[in-house]
Amino acid sequence: MTQKEFGEKLCVSDKIISKWELSRYPILAKALELSYKELLDG
Repeated sequence: MTQKEFGEKLCVSDKIISKWELSRYPILAKALELSYKELLDG
């Protein structure tokens, strides 16, 4: 799913989704003891 598609589902822009990813994913990855890449790759 692209950022645009995800944003449309949440009624926000793809730029907002990008900001969320950049600020939240590193925190989640650290908490889950995963690399950023592992988290994004699933």
